[in-house]
Amino acid sequence: MKGYFGSVRFFKNLILLVIIVAIAVPTVIAFNNGSQVKQAVAHAAELDALLLEMQKKDAMVQSREVIEEAQSEMEEEEPEEQQKLEQSPSEINYQTLYPDFYAPQPLQADTISEKTIYLTFDDGPSERTDEVLAILAEKNVKATFFVVGKEDEASLARMKAIVDAGHTIGMHSYSHKYAQIYESVENYLDDMYQLFVLIKEETGVTPTVFRLPGGSINAYNSAVYQEIIAEMLRRGFVPYDWNLSSEDAASNGPTSIQIISNVTSRAAKVSRGIVLMHDSVTHTATVGALAETVDQLKEMGYSFAALTPEVRPMLFSYTS
Repeated sequence: MKGYFGSVRFFKNLILLVIIVAIAVPTVIAFNNGSQVKQAVAHAAELDALLLEMQKKDAMVQSREVIEEAQSEMEEEEPEEQQKLEQSPSEINYQTLYPDFYAPQPLQADTISEKTIYLTFDDGPSERTDEVLAILAEKNVKATFFVVGKEDEASLARMKAIVDAGHTIGMHSYSHKYAQIYESVENYLDDMYQLFVLIKEETGVTPTVFRLPGGSINAYNSAVYQEIIAEMLRRGFVPYDWNLSSEDAASNGPTSIQIISNVTSRAAKVSRGIVLMHDSVTHTATVGALAETVDQLKEMGYSFAALTPEVRPMLFSYTS
């Protein structure tokens, strides 16, 4: 209402009110005169239409004024905001880090293979790796190992054994310290680059697939996960979450039977599945469940494959 009284709109509406009163009196009289009723009603209808039209025009004028005022404010703020953007080089800085930290092939992750299971093992290598590799060899199944940065002689030998057996070795993180690596995109790249170099030097293979610790979206990385994934994709690396969890890392310590049930019952509802399992010294139940899990999935009509950069990623931020 501010600025309304005394405005042009105020006087226009005041004139209309006077016109309404001027017509209303004869209209009442006309109702007592049967011959003028229809004419009075027609006049009243015309007046209502006129008033409505003027109100619409007023509303349009008011809306236009609001829009123009908002645009004026935005134009005044734009130089300041533009200056802030020009002063913030964060979108560029991390792209210049580690010029050799790139996948050897162009990004082409568009293959979807129906009725296929991709077994994946996080956090290795460990003392369990040898057992897992033996079972996979017996079942003639290829899998994917998302490893962390372990540089003792036994761990390095196991990384090479993974590759020599024809499995995919992927990057999980060097330190596996969530709070540290998710502090910024730069920190994430620092950590992953260490692992990238380690895998490349020790196995002779350049890793091309990766899994973010805790998955692509977790309690630690909400502020940076989109930038991290975008930057890793730009560098040619393909990320993979999972849609079939064995829940072998649950705090209640599931049995082998529970792990088998967790995977197979969920597999029945999907056309392709990426299975999350863990490779660490404490995961004896996972090893105990592996052979039977493979057998049951084969009976369900699934085939098995290792993840490669051609396989379309599966991320928590969308379904595929």
